[in-house]
Amino acid sequence: MLVCLTYTTHYITELALMRTMSAGRNRHQQYLFFNFFVMGKAYLFTVEEEVKEIAPKTGDSFTLEEMQAIVGGYIQIVTLPRSGMQMVMNEEGQITGLPKNTLATSRFQAEFPKDEYPENNGQTIYGNVIVCNKEFVK
Repeated sequence: MLVCLTYTTHYITELALMRTMSAGRNRHQQYLFFNFFVMGKAYLFTVEEEVKEIAPKTGDSFTLEEMQAIVGGYIQIVTLPRSGMQMVMNEEGQITGLPKNTLATSRFQAEFPKDEYPENNGQTIYGNVIVCNKEFVK
């Protein structure tokens, strides 16, 4: 899937507004809204509500040390069922007092709708998060 730079910028700007717009969207609209990511890319969802394109420092995939440095501690990897992307987050983010990541939490909840995944819905994500294809996480 190819996305023009202007569309990517537009959607990233719209993504930053997701917190206030989420209530007015149904599950299908949220899925389409979040499915703008370019395949073969990796993104950093920051606690400052920014989305940045990132890449591994060496090679085709992130090293364990790289991922731990980005998320600030031990990692937890979750496969997002709708997009097939990987979400790499700090396993102990809440325990260690990291700030809430509003954008990553919205993405997570859109990927795990309450009616299909009642055990996962309502989860809050803390700290910086990597969202990428499986190829980046080995």
